Amino acid sequence: MSNHHVMGTATPKKDSYLVVDGCLINSFEPNLYSLNDIHKASGGSASKKPAFYLRTLTAKRILNALPGERWEKLHVIRGGVLQGTFASQELVFAYALWLSPDFYVRVLSNLHFISDLRNGEAR
Repeated sequence: MSNHHVMGTATPKKDSYLVVDGCLINSFEPNLYSLNDIHKASGGSASKKPAFYLRTLTAKRILNALPGERWEKLHVIRGGVLQGTFASQELVFAYALWLSPDFYVRVLSNLHFISDLRNGEAR
């Protein structure tokens, strides 16, 4: 499936929660997180929107280097309650680093904690 756009409404998966700097980061499917929510948690700079990051050569290279279908790594929902751009953990980390090194460290810690919880390895 090459189309990564979904029209209409979608229901978020609430089996995992990620909170960064007090902001809830929505997920779509178990392993895709909202870049829009990550952007808001970082302070929401107009020049650092997810769409701008995804146009960078680095983002394109990371997306191409990751295994799997494009929609498994990056999923854009247009319209509906859960409208937004959802990305794999690797793209979330890369986007967070692009936003700010300090913010990246906070996101990294939180996403690893979620992964540990899923695997029964919570500290």
